[in-house]
Amino acid sequence: MQQITGQCDCGSVTITIPGTPRRMTDCPCGYCQRTGVRWAYFPKDSVVVTGTTDSYMRGARRLAFHRCASCGVLTHWTAVTVDWENAGVNMRNFDPAVLVDIPIGPPQ
Repeated sequence: MQQITGQCDCGSVTITIPGTPRRMTDCPCGYCQRTGVRWAYFPKDSVVVTGTTDSYMRGARRLAFHRCASCGVLTHWTAVTVDWENAGVNMRNFDPAVLVDIPIGPPQ
């Protein structure tokens, strides 16, 4: 698997993941629907984020949603109050041509 890198709108934040995901999710929660994200999940230690982000915690405050501190584009989420091995990465920050054949569905 070859690493791929995406970036926010202004390019201040880059996200490198270990390769293309096997599937992406279209989360039905209100926040994800409002922001238009499409998630893929990777072991948190395999996701490399560079640049400055702000974070927002909603609801039960289990997840920190990170966004670029300059342009505000949502980049990823990390678990805060739960011990999850994965992080969620907003795949809309990556080249759509690389993701064209990846199935999209609800979270499992």
